[in-house]
Amino acid sequence: MKLRKLVLVLLTLTLILVLAGCKKGQKTTTTKGPDTTTTQPQQSTTTTGQQQTTTTRPTPSQPTVIRVAIWWQAGDDPTYRDPATGEYPDAMPIALREARLQALETVKEQLNVEIQFVQYQDVFQEVLQSVLANDPIAEIVGMWGGSQGTVIGQNVFQDITEFRHLFGDEAFWMLGSMDMFGKTMGFSFQPNAGFEYWPLVYNITMLQDCDELVAKYSDDDGNVIIPAQLWAEDRWDWDTFKDYLSQIKACYTDKGKTRVSDRERVIHAYEEDYRFAINSLAASNGEYVVRKDGTLGIDSDGFIEAIEFVQDLYNSGIMWTETYDDGFTPGWLWNTYNFNRGEAVFTSAAGWLIGSAVDALKERDEELGIVPWPKGPQVKQNPELYNYHTVYTGGNSFAIPKGVPKDKVELAIKAWVMYMSETFKNLGHENTMKYIESENAATAAKYFSITHEVYGESLKKAYNDWVNAMDFDAREMMNIGSVDEVFAKIVAQKLDARTTIAENKAKFEQILNEMRQVLQGSEIVDNQPPVVKVKDGKELVFKVGTNLQSDVDLAEYLEAYDIGQDKGFSIADVEFDFNAIDNSKPNNNSKLKAKAVDNKGNEKTYDFTVIFYEESDEEAPIIELKSDVTTPIKFKLDYNLGVVNWTDYVNVYDKIVDADGNVLKDNEGKDLTFDLAGRLQANIESVDVTTPGQYTVVLTVIDYAGNETSFDLTIEIVLPEE
Repeated sequence: MKLRKLVLVLLTLTLILVLAGCKKGQKTTTTKGPDTTTTQPQQSTTTTGQQQTTTTRPTPSQPTVIRVAIWWQAGDDPTYRDPATGEYPDAMPIALREARLQALETVKEQLNVEIQFVQYQDVFQEVLQSVLANDPIAEIVGMWGGSQGTVIGQNVFQDITEFRHLFGDEAFWMLGSMDMFGKTMGFSFQPNAGFEYWPLVYNITMLQDCDELVAKYSDDDGNVIIPAQLWAEDRWDWDTFKDYLSQIKACYTDKGKTRVSDRERVIHAYEEDYRFAINSLAASNGEYVVRKDGTLGIDSDGFIEAIEFVQDLYNSGIMWTETYDDGFTPGWLWNTYNFNRGEAVFTSAAGWLIGSAVDALKERDEELGIVPWPKGPQVKQNPELYNYHTVYTGGNSFAIPKGVPKDKVELAIKAWVMYMSETFKNLGHENTMKYIESENAATAAKYFSITHEVYGESLKKAYNDWVNAMDFDAREMMNIGSVDEVFAKIVAQKLDARTTIAENKAKFEQILNEMRQVLQGSEIVDNQPPVVKVKDGKELVFKVGTNLQSDVDLAEYLEAYDIGQDKGFSIADVEFDFNAIDNSKPNNNSKLKAKAVDNKGNEKTYDFTVIFYEESDEEAPIIELKSDVTTPIKFKLDYNLGVVNWTDYVNVYDKIVDADGNVLKDNEGKDLTFDLAGRLQANIESVDVTTPGQYTVVLTVIDYAGNETSFDLTIEIVLPEE
């Protein structure tokens, strides 16, 4: 009996120990996200003798995914890899990529958030479509500079005013550029560093070679005083600017001096896109196209004064503008290109072309200078009332689409702010301000001779003062960039500035008022026209004699739908114009015009190329190596040949023949051809990309009449270079 009792006691103690061990093993591991804690249990089973014990262990929550939609994934997504090579592209500097990748990990560790980048094709269409479907394409949507007005006008973004505190001291720079009518409609893409707008630049060497300038603007040692020095001495105003340019005009333009080139153009003192000059000089006079309160500023005395000053420069021949054939629209970027050629001494250069300007001048042993825009009369007389500034129209920016819940809006902003600030820290900067200061210092040193013993410091100051004076003008965000056309006509056609502005003011005020009403309301606005396009797998290709109106059901070839709210829109609602169709002979230049108008009044006209071929054509199509291509074409080991565009290496076409088999010619006697690039097929089955060696890719094309051609293209799989 005692033995039985002892056994029972031992069994009881053993059971207690087992249970205690199990209970001790059931630890709860909690991973905290920004707002909630989630655990997902995992189970494991242990068998000891005849006893089986199941232990449940909670695991950390899955990270919340925050999608960021952008237009250039290769340049802005640090995780992006080339689909062909699997390698990181060269679009992002290595140090920046590493800093961003590390920042992504920090966001994941601290906020339990995984930032994922997605690329859209058309921001105007895709955001609207997704928001209307209550399925936004991303939690954060990026927009390039100039696109915002149209997208914001759709009222598809949230007002994030209540979340402004989340940006804090580290991300102060993000706010301001998307503030509209008392609302915060988004935030900036990058801090102001580098060249966010078009700076006023000049050729220092050409200044030094100008005797007239040296005679009036020189120091005690006979060195020409460059504009950056005049700015540093607070002497750079409108009067000085005009006089300075006048000396250059007398030196070069008036003497008919030309830059030695195949163009032999007379050198101009100041070649300019006068639209940019007006906007920049108005800013240097303390004025805005759209003021901080959302009102229009183009009719103010100070703005009119800036327009008239540009007219004076232009009419006196000091400023010169090269225009398109309409006689008033400046050629896009032509002033920068001509400056780079040495055909102008001053210009406002496109920011992204500053590097090419420096390179072009260096090839001629010349030097680039920079200066802020000269101070206007209002700013000089009353700088406290009139804010001197550099025009900043917002650049690239982000916004949060409607349909993203508030808790996720908060998490998205926190994650992005942390991502950006951590990126700057990973690049070796104490904080964002230190990063901006470092970037600006590096920019000044890269493009300008800031170590020059005479004017180096003034160039450094000129750049820093220019970039630090940037202030937001909402003209682009408010969708009234078309005001530039009015400015151009005033200058080119010598119109009275005050009268012309008064005549046009109402239409721009209407645009502002409409934008105000849209953003103050809740209704999403469909401002996109319907889409009409050729169906996948279809071609508008027909044999000669086919009547598109009577013989063809265009619904088999084309599809039509509305981007916005006209859900019933179809191909039956499209109005077709067949007047540019010639079905009497083989050709590749017939045009089918299609006009699509939805029930919101959004309208667009499409032109579709229609091909007519001769059914009896027996001429084989042609595949040939491009003149600059040699074989074997080399691809690295494991290269994804499935994404190769083989038409990068070969031309694919068919000669156009008539019913008698004659090849048709153009006016210069050259063979007319059909472009068959879209029909090219590649057989890569024989290629083993895992093994170095030479292989044959068989390219095949079938023309419209059914004739077929094959071409053996030799490629080589090679080991990556060390």
